[in-house]
Amino acid sequence: RQKDAPHTEACTAVASRARHAILLTGTPSLAKPYDLYRQVECLRSGLLGATKEDFAARYCDRRLVPQTMSAIADGRKRWDNSGGS
Repeated sequence: RQKDAPHTEACTAVASRARHAILLTGTPSLAKPYDLYRQVECLRSGLLGATKEDFAARYCDRRLVPQTMSAIADGRKRWDNSGGS
């Protein structure tokens, strides 16, 4: 998965220089806490932690899990940030 989509990067750059900003999204903000980070970071940098990974470790129960069922055998893993703590 990409770090952030190009349009997200563009909006973030504009909003960070604006005096006021209103963020709109088609996704419910509380669907996953991990998805909230970029929005809050855009409005108030550093409020939720230094990096998205720090935020995930503290608030999203970040943990390594097998990539797929077939990956269990060969030990391939990925970060799961879908939980909340």
